[in-house]
Amino acid sequence: TPLSTLRPPQTATIQRVHADDAALLRHLDEKGLVPGTKLEVRAHSQFDENLTIVVNDQEMIIGPAITRHIFIEA
Repeated sequence: TPLSTLRPPQTATIQRVHADDAALLRHLDEKGLVPGTKLEVRAHSQFDENLTIVVNDQEMIIGPAITRHIFIEA
């Protein structure tokens, strides 16, 4: 299931990241968005599809350019 389908207050665990771009994979790794990571969706913007999530006690906003590459298990 793509991360982009979650809505608050859902929680999930990242199962896999599907991306060939080394820079994107590095960025996701720096943010802690790697397989096995648990996250919580705090907010969803219907206008731009951005999600506000909490990962490792840090809140971040990620957009569809990232969420479409992350697959989760809710």
